[in-house]
Amino acid sequence: MGGELVGAVTFRRIDGDTAFTVSARYVIDATELDDLLPLTGTDFVTGFESRKDTGEPSAPDVAQPDNQQAFSMCFTIDNVERNHVIDMPANYEYWKTKTPSFWGAPLLSLRASDPRTLEIVDREFTPNPDDPSTVLADQKKSAGDKKLVDFSQNCGTQKLPLRQLVETKDTCNSPSDGGIEGEAWGRVRQEAQDAFIMQAIWEIHCEGAFKLFLTRLGRLGSLSSVRHIRLNVFEISLERWHLPLEQLPNLKTVTFAPWQKGWTIDIPAKDGSEKLSDASVMENVRHVMLHKVGYEQVRDLIATQREYSIHFVFPIRYLLPDKVHPYRWQLKNWRANMDSGIIDREWREVYLVQEATLD
Repeated sequence: MGGELVGAVTFRRIDGDTAFTVSARYVIDATELDDLLPLTGTDFVTGFESRKDTGEPSAPDVAQPDNQQAFSMCFTIDNVERNHVIDMPANYEYWKTKTPSFWGAPLLSLRASDPRTLEIVDREFTPNPDDPSTVLADQKKSAGDKKLVDFSQNCGTQKLPLRQLVETKDTCNSPSDGGIEGEAWGRVRQEAQDAFIMQAIWEIHCEGAFKLFLTRLGRLGSLSSVRHIRLNVFEISLERWHLPLEQLPNLKTVTFAPWQKGWTIDIPAKDGSEKLSDASVMENVRHVMLHKVGYEQVRDLIATQREYSIHFVFPIRYLLPDKVHPYRWQLKNWRANMDSGIIDREWREVYLVQEATLD
């Protein structure tokens, strides 16, 4: 930063300490939820502005900064001269044959209903076309959801990406084979698989799912690639199941979250903003750990010597003045680093994959 001028942005890899800096005349925040703008002190607006702010008749009465356009989860695949077919993901057969009544075809397929007309139409999967100029990019003539790479991750659940990838490999022809029927895609580079497993946040819902998760990744030789695990405290305490985290030698973070219908940390306005400091909020979080039922395993894990860090996601509600209203309740999800005592207030939870589930 030079005054109000952003001249460069430094990036750090999530799986290590290496960093690199990119400088340019113009820096554009292309993050999903404008994560960089608050760091710069830049004036900006997100979501819906209120009718009072803009005078727009169709605007809501109250501003909705978190009401932003949905984004798609995407992953990168490529085609190389080797076969990298992986084992079938958990529940693959279930999702392969799942056919919702309004969908008109199996959920994991190249056919689906047009959300505008409900007509059953075919999607396309044509990576690296021979003549890119033939691709119809005008969304007034061809909606963007007709292209599978943009479409398949919008199938109503975030548990599908890896399964959809397998379905795509099974059913789509390689662009180099001339469209010969029966030639499966079938080749996903090992480096892409490793990166997918490494960067995904693996959410584990029960002990059986954890065992299945370890078994399947063990067959792929990818246990050492897992970096991030998320666990629900309520489900752990309900079943009292063992956490075999020692089988994941390169684990970087373990994130715990409370039951959604559980407690919320409340900070009244009379307490003042000093009660929102890291030290004060951590005091509340540690009080929960010590006195709430069901957090024994989390407490025990925090006390152990380990290479990975432990994070805790918690809901916090506070009544403080903001720029628009004299007083307004703020309800947020923050993440506490239980080792460093640092509160991440800008943290947003993004699931890349939830493969270890038994639903």
